[in-house]
Amino acid sequence: GIPGDVLEVDAMNVQLDPLGSHWISNIDVQSATLRLAETRGNDWSLTLEQLSPQRSPMSDPQLLRDGRDIVTQLPSISIKSLKVLTGEVVKDDFHLIGSAEFEGSLIQINELGDFVFDLRESGGGTAALVGEWQSNSSQWRIDISGLSVGPDASHLIPFRVVRAYLRQLDLDATINLITLRLAPGSSPSVSMWLDRVTMLLDPTLLGIGRANFWERYPTPHQETGDVVPRLIATHGWLRYQDGQLSVMGLEGELAGGGDDPNLIAVPYRMSLSISDLPQFGLIDQFSDVEKRLSNLPFELDVTAWDTQFEPGRYADLPADVTRILRLFDVRQCTVQLGLAFDRKTIGGPVEMGGWLEIEDGLGAYAQFPYDLYDLHADIRLEGDDIKVHSLRALGSGDSTVEITGRVESSKGLDLAVRIDAVNVPLD
Repeated sequence: GIPGDVLEVDAMNVQLDPLGSHWISNIDVQSATLRLAETRGNDWSLTLEQLSPQRSPMSDPQLLRDGRDIVTQLPSISIKSLKVLTGEVVKDDFHLIGSAEFEGSLIQINELGDFVFDLRESGGGTAALVGEWQSNSSQWRIDISGLSVGPDASHLIPFRVVRAYLRQLDLDATINLITLRLAPGSSPSVSMWLDRVTMLLDPTLLGIGRANFWERYPTPHQETGDVVPRLIATHGWLRYQDGQLSVMGLEGELAGGGDDPNLIAVPYRMSLSISDLPQFGLIDQFSDVEKRLSNLPFELDVTAWDTQFEPGRYADLPADVTRILRLFDVRQCTVQLGLAFDRKTIGGPVEMGGWLEIEDGLGAYAQFPYDLYDLHADIRLEGDDIKVHSLRALGSGDSTVEITGRVESSKGLDLAVRIDAVNVPLD
């Protein structure tokens, strides 16, 4: 559109200094509006990119030693009120989605025309944008702090596919710092420290590509349907660069959400890496996000500890863990676990391995006719095999029980279980 569709300056004061080195000494912008609009049908392209300053043919540019133009030194620009509007342009009509108001400054720092800027949200907001624009490469470096992303804030994001993705994750986050680098023709580079995050751990949206990844154990009789637990993270670090998304050191609790007093909060630590991500410009529908993520290479590591089960209480856990707990009919215990998933190539199979430690357990094993008390077990997951490295428990009366070997397999392998029982009563 015309420049007025992107940037409008309603009022400004210009201070002149005819005797100084520059005719204009300072510019105070009283009120301006900037529209960050995505054009429907040309997603990931903002109308801001249409602004391309042209040198007047009457000008006589000076040259640097390497032949580049010396840009006329501009004065400092102070901004009292900059209203930023996000929205979409559909058939030349602007549709407003969100808005925020900022104040700050814009300063040219050298003869090449590079700028630094400092913008702070006004009207009670906490967001701040500090960064630099390099004129010769049109690259931006932006540090964003004090940002909240949630139901009331995601409308400030100008990209439609990103808004849809965040809605599906039901993301609510406080972000200490985002470092963003933008360059024409390439995907952005983003890194951020996460201070407080809650989101739904939907495996199809995280690149895991497995339905029914989570299960509730033990399953309450009234529970039906797929389980998508809520992650409550206290801190972590996220980076997107060169087609790879990494989430590292994400720690907090895994809970199903709501006010259910019987739902156990599971302490956890998680790391996730997704490779070979396409450039954002190649994704024009939200359905494309799910489709592409479902086949990409990824690595996921999950560790949880000190999860205590007792009668009447339940927790949301990876289905591969609940398979073991059901196999031994565990009714109460303390669980420590670690799981690793990875897909090495695009469209390849997902490989899985892990371990599970059960302490102070009460349960039973289908191949043994008695309840097991004071159960302690070290169990390994190797693909679809469940292998017991060691299991010790008290049985009926004064009996003791030890179990080792492959206790379940879904690939046609024979079971290889050894059960040693001492002082077992004969009924």
